[in-house]
Amino acid sequence: MHKSGEFFLKTKRFKINGKKIETPRKILSSTLDKISESIIIKDVNVKGINEVYRQFNKSKLFNMKQYSSIERDFLNSITKPIESSFSNTNINFLLLKYDTRTDAEKKAKSRISNTPTTQEVTYLLDILDNNYNDFIIPPIMPYLTGEQYINFLNSFFELNESFRNKTIAGLIPSFLSRDEQFNILDYYIKKHCKIFIYDLYGSSPDKHYSSINMLMRESMTYEKEIKEKTFFIATNVRFGRPHRNTPIAPAKDLLSFYSGFDCFGKAHVQKIVFDIGENGKPPIIEPPIPRLLNIEDYGYYVTNNYEILQNKLTYERENLINRTTGLKQEEQEKMSNVLNTLNHGLEAIRIRDKLLNNEMISPYLESKNELPKQYVEELRDLYRSSLQLTLF
Repeated sequence: MHKSGEFFLKTKRFKINGKKIETPRKILSSTLDKISESIIIKDVNVKGINEVYRQFNKSKLFNMKQYSSIERDFLNSITKPIESSFSNTNINFLLLKYDTRTDAEKKAKSRISNTPTTQEVTYLLDILDNNYNDFIIPPIMPYLTGEQYINFLNSFFELNESFRNKTIAGLIPSFLSRDEQFNILDYYIKKHCKIFIYDLYGSSPDKHYSSINMLMRESMTYEKEIKEKTFFIATNVRFGRPHRNTPIAPAKDLLSFYSGFDCFGKAHVQKIVFDIGENGKPPIIEPPIPRLLNIEDYGYYVTNNYEILQNKLTYERENLINRTTGLKQEEQEKMSNVLNTLNHGLEAIRIRDKLLNNEMISPYLESKNELPKQYVEELRDLYRSSLQLTLF
C-alpha cells in the first residue's frame, strides 16, 4: 500500500472472492440500457468493478412473492446487465434501495416506518444471494432510524450466517446522524467486516466531510488492530448540484479518492428541478443539463451541443469506448455520463501512478484550477488531525 502522506489518498491491492483489484478505481454502472457503462467502456485499465443498482418498495416485494412473472422480470433486470459485461476478473456487487413504508405511510408522507419483518429480510437476502454478486450489501433503507437499522442488521447477519455465510459489506447511510453512523460502523467492526460502503445518497464528499473524517479515522485504528486492510467504497456520489446557468462546476466527486475512499460509484438518486408555473399550472420538470468533465482542471463544463459530444466520442476516446451508432439526441446526457465515468477511471490511474512513484500530491491537486483551494486545505487538515488522533 502506498500513501500520499498529505491526504487520506492511498493505493491498495485488495482481493475479493478470489478476484484482485488495485485502487483507486472508478466503479462502472451496469444497466439494461444499451449505453451501460460496463458495456461501452472497454479500456481494461478502467474496468474492474461493476455495480448493479435497483430500487423497489414493500408493495413490489409483496407482488414479487405472489406472482412469479413479476419476480422473474426483476431478477432478470439484475442478472442480465452483469452477464452482458461478465468477466472472471471483474468484481460485481448489487446495491438495493428498499422503501419499507406501507402504501398508507407513503400517502401520509411518513418519514419513519417499521423495521422489516423476518420474512422481508429473508426475501431480501434471497435476492442479494446472486451467483454474480461477490459480496452482500445490506439494502439502503431511507425510512429507518439508526437504531431501527441496527435491529434490521441483527436479523440480516443472523439469517446470513445460518444458511449462507457469504461475505457482508457494511452499508453506512450518510443521511443518518453522525452518532448513528458511528454506531453502525462500530456494529460492523464487531462483526469483523472489512468492506464498507458509504452511501452519499446523491451528494458530494465535501457535504459530509466531518462524518467521513470520523469513518476514516476509525478505519485506520481498526486496520492497526486487525493488521489487515479495509476496503472503503463511496456510492451514490454526485459532483455537486450547480445552478443550471453555471458554465463550469468543480468536480467534487473526484474528492472521494482524496477523502480516503478506494472506489466510488455514480449517483442513482436523481435530482428533479421544478420551474413553478403561474396561475396554478402544473410544474414543469426541467431536463438535466449534460456536462463533460475535464480532468486537467477538475471542471464540469456545460455541453448542449450534440455534435461536440459525438465528436468527442468518435475521436478523443475512440480507442477506449466501444463505437455506438444510431443514438438519438435525447440520449446525450447518458453519453456524457459515460465519458465522465471514463475520465474518472483515467484520473484514478493517473493518481495511482503518482502514488506508486512517490510523487507529492499537493502540487498536482492545487494545479486543478476549477477546484476551490479551500477544498484542498480542508482535505489536508482533516488528514493531519486524524493522523494525530490515531497516534494516541
